[in-house]
Amino acid sequence: ARDRQIADILGPVLVERGLLLVGVDVIGDSVTEINVTSPTCFQEIADQVGCDVAALFVDALEAAIKKFLPPKLQESNLKALELGKTYCASK
Repeated sequence: ARDRQIADILGPVLVERGLLLVGVDVIGDSVTEINVTSPTCFQEIADQVGCDVAALFVDALEAAIKKFLPPKLQESNLKALELGKTYCASK
């Protein structure tokens, strides 16, 4: 429950700074690290609780591209994202 409170507080601040994917390490009631360079645990979360965090992130990224980028930039970015999805699905 405390982890969720921390996420609810940090989330808007991180998004405001353009950080859409970070790793937040929590021990007890304390944040020990906010990792913005190489956040992990997608596989661990999927294995432990069955939630495909990577797919959720890619869906959110796709929505953000459509919402915030001008049409000229949308096409190339969406193509790159689709190539990434295709590559990952083949693994």
